[in-house]
Amino acid sequence: MHNTNFGQNEIMMHPKLFIAFVPFMITTVASSQTAVRGAIQNTGNQTAVSSANISQSNSNLKIDSLFSKYNTNTPGVALAVVKNGRIVFEKGYGMANLENNVPVTSQSVFHIASVSKQFTAFVIYLLENEGKISFEDDVRKYFPELPDYGTPIKIKHLLAHTSGLRDQWAILTLAGWRMDDNITTEQILKLVIRQKNTNFKPGTEFSYSNTGYTLLGELVHQITGKTLAKYAAEKIFTPLGMTKTQFNMDNRKIVKGRVYSYEINDGEYINKGLNYSNIGATGLLTTVEDLSKWALNFENPIVGTRKLIERFNEPSYLDDGKKIVSNIIEGDTLFHAKGQLLRNYRGVNMIKHGINGYSEPIGFITKLRIDTFTVETDPNRFGKYKPRYGKSISLSVLQLCT
Repeated sequence: MHNTNFGQNEIMMHPKLFIAFVPFMITTVASSQTAVRGAIQNTGNQTAVSSANISQSNSNLKIDSLFSKYNTNTPGVALAVVKNGRIVFEKGYGMANLENNVPVTSQSVFHIASVSKQFTAFVIYLLENEGKISFEDDVRKYFPELPDYGTPIKIKHLLAHTSGLRDQWAILTLAGWRMDDNITTEQILKLVIRQKNTNFKPGTEFSYSNTGYTLLGELVHQITGKTLAKYAAEKIFTPLGMTKTQFNMDNRKIVKGRVYSYEINDGEYINKGLNYSNIGATGLLTTVEDLSKWALNFENPIVGTRKLIERFNEPSYLDDGKKIVSNIIEGDTLFHAKGQLLRNYRGVNMIKHGINGYSEPIGFITKLRIDTFTVETDPNRFGKYKPRYGKSISLSVLQLCT
């Protein structure tokens, strides 16, 4: 993971191989990695894990070369490779804090921005599986203060970004807020309930809406009497042993090992604060190690059932039954699936989430069982190659490790 303005995470899975890769280029800086259960070899500020499955002398050096652009003067990136259920390689590159010369390590804690959404969505699926809600529920059942827009907005619409609700960041900007202001859930909800119309009839179109996932986070509170932060900790993070993962409801909170965000201004890195104190659409802090545990749960479920996970990984649909297309890249269609994107790249099925700029990619390569996490903090660092950098790195590591 890495620190940037926004995030782009990819996780790739192979039936038995998992890669967690977190790069950060400009805006967000730190990355996290997985703790190792094998022989650990210290290499300065970084850590590499020996494994019979990966040639230490050849593969490790080749992987190092992929991250040669990261150094003590740049924001950093973290990489973890999990194969057959255990970590076989992990290492950090670059810095988590440029001012204090703090390097990225396996325990660096990243703000993963919109990758948070898949955790919020999974909690909603757990509640539905327990019979506490229905995806067909009108959200005004839980938020009667929302205006009646004529056509009900259902929980499934919030999950699929088909609610038509105006995006919270756009509304805040129009209201005079800066994105580096301390923004809370309460402030967002006050603006949302004042919106008299939706952008389109719910269920008829796809439009990415952070507002919907902020409402889903509050919905958890309405149903359980517990905040999303507490409920997710009880139902997901603690059972999976994700000890350094949390939804952070107060950005002023002291978080050990936190990675800092940067951007480039006139050729120099400057601090770029992520001051969000709202959760659901964003707000998750985690490490590559913890993300590895999360990814492995999709292979051998500890939280949820195989059937639930299969449903969770299915594409989202418009009300007319059409699959929701998020984007088309290089001739490949990306389908939306509850805080995730589904893609087949060169015959490899991938599940990912990412937004150019912040880069906290999470992705699963389902055919190869490899998971990779990438967070790029510098949208300019790799110039015209940047949009494809996370993917190319992930695939390069995959080739070295299979």
